Amino acid sequence: MPPNRRNTGESTVSVLTAPPDCPICRDQHWLQGTDGLVRCQCQAEEDRQRHSEVLWRISELPEPLRDASLKAFDVRHRGNRIVRDAVVGFLSGSMTTPWLAIVGGFETGKSYLAGCVVRGSVEQGHYALYRYVPNMLRRIKEGFSNGTSAEEYRRLEEPEVLVLDDFGTEEWSPWVVETLSELFEHRYERDKRTFVTTNLSLEKWPEQIGRIKRRIEDSAKCTIVVNNAPRYRGKKG
Repeated sequence: MPPNRRNTGESTVSVLTAPPDCPICRDQHWLQGTDGLVRCQCQAEEDRQRHSEVLWRISELPEPLRDASLKAFDVRHRGNRIVRDAVVGFLSGSMTTPWLAIVGGFETGKSYLAGCVVRGSVEQGHYALYRYVPNMLRRIKEGFSNGTSAEEYRRLEEPEVLVLDDFGTEEWSPWVVETLSELFEHRYERDKRTFVTTNLSLEKWPEQIGRIKRRIEDSAKCTIVVNNAPRYRGKKG
């Protein structure tokens, strides 16, 4: 580091000045661009970390699912291997459809895979939102009394990846059917990536939600994977 000489009046003192960590912006973190100030590349990792923290917070993924990992998913049963591979394709973009629906019995790892989808999407820098469908409907309904229902519904339309966990367990009132139909239609028309889990086989879906079923069964838009694996707790034990 070069010395910086200062004259104190009585003597000249050499002060060692450390070179900047970033020779491009000289530790100012900003550079003058043609359209104004731009962040220096030295801040890329810090910006990425901050962005990731924001995505994690707004994903609203429940704490028990935050550690969900495809590497830990138990694939000893063929059905689990098939759904794991489908999720890999969904996350990698190799799947040709924007939607993926996982159909399986209770405790076959569906929610765990939902956690994997959210985590994988966030790690890729995408805005993903997790919703347990019964709670989602309750939040929208409760919002009628405090004025938050419209905002809650709008949040379901916005994410790059929407994860709807445990679809099909709700009571099919006219309001529930209309709310879910509008949501599915919105994302269907815009090819917005959507991941759905359900324990209700499609042949058992009631006629009231026939519109949603037709969207799910559109092979150009949705890949349906049925997991016939026995009950288990989602990861290797």
